[in-house]
Amino acid sequence: MILPANLRDVTYVLGNLRGDDRRELEAQYRDPDLVKVGFMLAKQMRSFIAYNDAEVPVMAFGVAHLSATTVSLWSMSTPGVRKSIAKTTRFVMGPLRDDLRRQNYQWAEARSDERNDMAHKWLRRLDCKLLCPLEKYGKDGEDFLLFRGAI
Repeated sequence: MILPANLRDVTYVLGNLRGDDRRELEAQYRDPDLVKVGFMLAKQMRSFIAYNDAEVPVMAFGVAHLSATTVSLWSMSTPGVRKSIAKTTRFVMGPLRDDLRRQNYQWAEARSDERNDMAHKWLRRLDCKLLCPLEKYGKDGEDFLLFRGAI
């Protein structure tokens, strides 16, 4: 099940993050207070929660406006996300993509810690290509990668 994000479930995901997602989050925010970050993410242009079969939130994801033609794609997940990746991918490649096309967006971009292999695999499943490295992008000099895909 995938539903629009709410603060409670985004905060639950953030409180139970996979290690790679926690490291990526902490590298991008000066004050990684999970409630503050959760509120910000839940209020993005389009944000969603993917739930497992037991209706437990396992992934927060969405898009945020970057420019007239481009959105930023983001996601964070718990260790229990693996069984929900396929349905989340179908949602992003189907209804979410269709909605973004209706709004005349052409590109989705995502930045990810260079060590977050699971995120990179998912971005490739979404037809995103590695565009370039972002050296020292994180607040403590962590290297990131920039992915981009057509909508």
